Amino acid sequence: MSEDTTPDPVGEPLAGDVELSDIVDLDALRAIARNVNWLFGVPVRVFSKSGALVAEVGAQAAICGLVNGVPDGRKGCSSVVAEVKRQALSADAPCAIACFTSARYEIVPVEHHGECGGRFVIGPYRLDPDPELARGELPQSLVAIDARLDTARALRLLPEMVTLSAERAQQLCDHVRLVLENVMRAGYQALVTSRMHLAATRESYRELRAKHAQLEDANRRLQELDSLKTSFLSTVSHELRTPLTSIIGYGDMLLDGMAGPLTDEQRTFLSVVRRQSDQLLHLITTLLDASRLERGTMPIQKQPTKIAEVLADVVSTLAPRAIEKGVYLELRTEVTAPGGPASGRSGGDATPVVFGDPNRLRQVFLNLVENAVKFSPSDGSGIVSLSTRVVEDGDADRVGYILFAPLERKVEVRVADTGTGIPDRVKRRVFDPFYQVEATSTREYSGSGLGLSIVKQLVDAHGGTVAVEDNPGGGAVFVVRLPLWTGQT
Repeated sequence: MSEDTTPDPVGEPLAGDVELSDIVDLDALRAIARNVNWLFGVPVRVFSKSGALVAEVGAQAAICGLVNGVPDGRKGCSSVVAEVKRQALSADAPCAIACFTSARYEIVPVEHHGECGGRFVIGPYRLDPDPELARGELPQSLVAIDARLDTARALRLLPEMVTLSAERAQQLCDHVRLVLENVMRAGYQALVTSRMHLAATRESYRELRAKHAQLEDANRRLQELDSLKTSFLSTVSHELRTPLTSIIGYGDMLLDGMAGPLTDEQRTFLSVVRRQSDQLLHLITTLLDASRLERGTMPIQKQPTKIAEVLADVVSTLAPRAIEKGVYLELRTEVTAPGGPASGRSGGDATPVVFGDPNRLRQVFLNLVENAVKFSPSDGSGIVSLSTRVVEDGDADRVGYILFAPLERKVEVRVADTGTGIPDRVKRRVFDPFYQVEATSTREYSGSGLGLSIVKQLVDAHGGTVAVEDNPGGGAVFVVRLPLWTGQT
């Protein structure tokens, strides 16, 4: 065989642990035995490699029953059967075993590539012609086996045994051998294929387990790094906040003239320091909030809260900044819900009420409105609107139950702007921590990329949802939905 020739696994010898049942369907072997018995009339037995009887077709000859009726005859028959099962076989040709009754057994090896996996035993049968029976005599070996044998009856029964000519017996053996070769080849090919597939599956499983272990290790290390990152942010934010508070405090005292009168230039410089300090404090506070939310230590104190009051406070807080940039800021509130008035009202007040932390909800809408103002054009055409209404919201996660369950009533707040908008490809990522649509070092709009992440986590903590949509007039719309308070916590 040349070096570049791939060996044929079907041509490989049988492994020592391969049994006949591993290679060939035993029902198929039984069918072959039945066909041989039907065509030639001879009994057929099939034995596995270990000597176990796999198939037996054909009735016992009457002469065999007579011989087994005497002790020495039974011993002689057992010796012949043992020799048939024990006889060393050649893969090149069948083997014939002669019995003391003058009968014969043909043994065809069930083999592949020179290795025997079992044996096909055909017989007993008598060779035709039989000169001794033609003379009316019994074989001397049968007469001598046991003096108690009824020889007269044996002489009547022996001719009843199936007879085959030597040529016919050879044809029968060749036929069986050819059939078995084809069956064995196909069976062994299927066995090799299945074992190769099993080995490949085991190897793939081993590789998968190894990769899974590597991924688990990598995930564990990432979790440790993430925990270290969170702790670092929290620690650094606390450490920065303390000196920054002092800077802001002393700056305020200087601006108030506590250290003496200031020139206009000094007051301008201190105003810049104060403004930048406020911006830095806002950034540090944002980092602290993000780390607290991630660790689950952010305190949220829920109570019945009128959403309109929260939004009015947000608009009042950010109105100066919007005016400074030339952005029109408006608030619209719808007081009735689909199908009737809003619940959660007291007396004649129809303002929608949610059960939440007013400070955290204020933080949510401050972030959203501040972003809307920041990304609106500064040429006087920018519009930021907040609209509130009560809607009936079906839960998409309860498919199949929505026909039987009542729709949940929610307070919907829409924060719309006419700014640059958000591309479709990044809408699903804008709520990720530190993600920014324009992440280059020369981006026009500054920020930490944590505002929308904090918004989503706070809204989730209130059992609500937040999503982003396109504004038909250009820009973006952030839609916050919070469960409407029904008077039960």
